[in-house]
Amino acid sequence: MVIMDKRTGPNIVIKPFSTEDYKASLRGSFLHRVMELWFRHGFSEGKLSGDIEHSAIEFYAQPDRQEAIDDANLIFSRLIQQPVWREFLSMVEDADFVEAEKDILMQNASLARIDLLLRNKDMFIVLDYKFAAEKESHIKQVGSYVSAIGDLNVNCRGMLFYISKAFSKLVEIRGE
Repeated sequence: MVIMDKRTGPNIVIKPFSTEDYKASLRGSFLHRVMELWFRHGFSEGKLSGDIEHSAIEFYAQPDRQEAIDDANLIFSRLIQQPVWREFLSMVEDADFVEAEKDILMQNASLARIDLLLRNKDMFIVLDYKFAAEKESHIKQVGSYVSAIGDLNVNCRGMLFYISKAFSKLVEIRGE
């Protein structure tokens, strides 16, 4: 954050980042990486364990690695048993275009990264994974992606895919 002071000019202020925030951010990045690798392997259940281990090596030092692997194994083993997983796979399989980790230019000239962009005939689907509790900011985030793609004069809808140990669900999002 930059604060302007008329007397001294711009001052950079570093916002404190708590240990809990850091761990949550690291966990989210790790689980996104698992999904990215797993997508590249066609969401093959046989590849999941290797994708989790590979991602854990990238993100965690040895003392915390096994806990992260166990956490991810639990999350994904529960996920693939739920009907929402079949619904998600159906969307991916029915798509005639799929791209993971797609960068897009937003209206304010910033870059945003879509977790998964699908096209099924004349409809684009922006899919964003979340490994945390539902928040209004998630809806706004995906809504802005949908609006940015919709500005290209194409039909677009958004989907939030909440994935956790307790539950998983898909939530449809409209543009802003």
